[in-house]
Formats: sequence, structure tokens, C-alpha cells
Amino acid sequence: MNNRIIQIGALAVWLFAGGCSNESCLVSEPTVRGEITIQTRADEVGEYRLLAFNAGNGICALNQIIKADGAATTLSLAGGNYKFVTLTGASQFDLPEAGTTDGLSLSGAITLKTDQSLKSCKISKVEEISIPAASVYAAELVPATCLVTLTMVNEAMLPSGQTFACILKNMYNGICPDGSTPGTTLSAGYKLSTEKETICFPTNGNAVLTCQIGTGAVQELVLNKTFIAGMSYTVTLTYKGSFALKDLEIKEWGGVGNEHDGDAEIP
Repeated sequence: MNNRIIQIGALAVWLFAGGCSNESCLVSEPTVRGEITIQTRADEVGEYRLLAFNAGNGICALNQIIKADGAATTLSLAGGNYKFVTLTGASQFDLPEAGTTDGLSLSGAITLKTDQSLKSCKISKVEEISIPAASVYAAELVPATCLVTLTMVNEAMLPSGQTFACILKNMYNGICPDGSTPGTTLSAGYKLSTEKETICFPTNGNAVLTCQIGTGAVQELVLNKTFIAGMSYTVTLTYKGSFALKDLEIKEWGGVGNEHDGDAEIP
């Protein structure tokens, strides 16, 4: 998984504002608005969620779906300074419906829906846009998730009818539009697959796994590696007929670039 900044088809934004004559302005001071025309290219993501926050107080002023179909979309905002953020995969989050902004703020966490399996998503860096001054908004999206591959070697040696289960204990429960980390993690943890890659959010400090065989005791494994967005992690555990994770840690991590590998033998 690549953590380099990904340049998508630019969300080109042109801003237009109507003026008023001196006479009409003397009578009243209408709110200046800007029309925002957004053009995307057709993309496999299907759609983007565009959020605009008041630059002064961080309150959300715009929550809009932008189709990634190459068509132009025109929006309107009152004059002022805004902070724009674009993300993908919005349907998996507890976001208000498009067109409503209740409960959204620049620094507030956008959390994963309850019992939702996380899918890959990306988010742009915050970009300040002034309306109605002419400007161009180019959304540069970066990964908000990481990949975790968990492998149990000799899993066939497990007692008959019992399976190995593992939960990532301290995964964050969402993302924040301003790029900060959420204040909380998923209370029940996040289940990792032993059959395929699991898409995860970053962890609060070094990743900690809670593992269990059948209905046996739940045990913890400290990975000594903080999971961060844009990276891939492979954890290999070797089962040797018993299951004792006490004092077991993965201390040495290998790998190159964005890929990290750690392994341990279960005594």
C-alpha cells in the first residue's frame, strides 16, 4: 500500500460572485455568494464527499456528494474563508446525509458505523479556499487506512473443532477532517482475518492483538509497531502445539519501504 500523496483528477473549482450597484448596496448589504463549479474525471471510486468548513470556527458549511463521472457540478457558498476536505468511502461512516451538516466539525472524528467492515478510503489534506475570490481547488488524496496480513503457520495443528481468532485491540474508530487522530479507539477492537488482508485504521500507539483459540483464555500480543495509514503489515505466528502469549513480543521487524514484516513462534 503506497503512502505517497496521490494526485487524483483535480477537483477544479472556479468561483464566481455577482456584484451590486452602489445604489442597491446603500439600501441593503446582501450576502455575497460564490458559485463553485467542480469538475472531476471518471474514476473507479464512484463518488467523493466534499466537506467545507468555516475557517474561523471549524463548523461545517457544506456536505456534498460529487460524482466521479466526469460531469460538472455547481455549488453555492456564502462569501468567506473555508477549509475544504475531500474523502472517499463515505458510506461506511456515521456521516450526515449529503446536504446536511449537523454534528460535523473540522476537528471532530468521523467514525466508522457500528459493525461495519472497513473498506479502503482516502482523504485530502485541508485546503483553505476564499470565496468569492477566484481560486482553484486541487484535492490531493492520501490513504486513510493500512493493510494487515495475519498468518498462523501450522493452523491445521489446532485442536479439533477449534479456530484461531485475533482482534486488533487499539485501532482508532475513524478519521478527522483536519488530519488529527480521533480521541478514541473501537471499544470492542477490530477482528483480523487469517485468510486475507484486513483493511484497518491506524493504531493508538504500538499495535496490540488479543488472540484466542476456541473458547480458551484471551491473550495479548504486543507488536512493537504503530500501524500508520498508507502502510502494509504482515504478522506471522507459528503454532507449535501450545498457546502461551505471555511475555511474547515481536521485537524485530523487517521489510522494505511501505511494507513491514514481523514474526514470532508461540511457545
